[in-house]
Amino acid sequence: QCEVEFFKGTSHKGPQRPQVIYELLDPILQSKYPAVSPEEEAISIPLQILCLAIFDAILVHMMLSVGPRTWQHIRESIAEAMLLDKERKTAHILMDTYCDADVIFLQEAPGAVNECELLTSLSQKYFKLSPAGIDGKRDQNSLVLCSRTTFVKESVFDITEEVLETLGKLGNGKTKRSFVHGDLVACTLQDKEGVLFLLASFHGDTNGFSTKPIIEAIHKTAERSYPNHKLIVGLDANTYKVHSEQHQGVDDFQQFLTASQLTSCWGEVADGSSPTTCNARTYLQPQLNKAIGKKDRI
Repeated sequence: QCEVEFFKGTSHKGPQRPQVIYELLDPILQSKYPAVSPEEEAISIPLQILCLAIFDAILVHMMLSVGPRTWQHIRESIAEAMLLDKERKTAHILMDTYCDADVIFLQEAPGAVNECELLTSLSQKYFKLSPAGIDGKRDQNSLVLCSRTTFVKESVFDITEEVLETLGKLGNGKTKRSFVHGDLVACTLQDKEGVLFLLASFHGDTNGFSTKPIIEAIHKTAERSYPNHKLIVGLDANTYKVHSEQHQGVDDFQQFLTASQLTSCWGEVADGSSPTTCNARTYLQPQLNKAIGKKDRI
């Protein structure tokens, strides 16, 4: 007899209740991942369960083969360092290192923003800007934290949908179709001296090709409707050292900014040999497209 394993999950749309595994998964949409066929989208939930089971079996076999007495301890130590109490640790970094900042741009933030310890601990100093269509189930939401002593909260106006409409009019329908609610937030507001701002936070796709279209849409929206606002964008651009058909290059992106009469925190020339992130994931995780070999580490 086979027993079905239940998990006590937190539902963002209601009270807690026991959930079976398939209820924790979302369909993989062809609109976001064009390589997925309509047939694969239709069976994407059972297909995910099958692939995860195969992947888990491979990992367990590998670990039992190379380190039967040590791998569980290593796994637990990684989980403790990287996952457990993550929000509190992140909040401490923000408050200790960036406590003098008037604006903090966040990407890939927890979806349960009203219950998130990270934001609760910062709420006395900052108020948050989040899009109306924020995804409560995803931990990949873009937010902006604004200083209460600097900005007027009552002046905030969400223009995220206006930016997305501009994106479609610019002929970037493909980027708009792959866009997921929560990836972008854009708002206007003013500070207590009456200075007008347009603030936006954006989480780019892995390959970085949605970054230029989104920035163009934000810039065009600002030029057309908010010319008297100071435009500031904080983003996870996902630009790479070398531009290719697979990756958005940092030099190409810098040229785009210059042509648009925009600048970045790196100045007029961004040094592609000085990356902010080393994507050093091993192959012992499901996103194999993000894994690199030991020799390719920085």
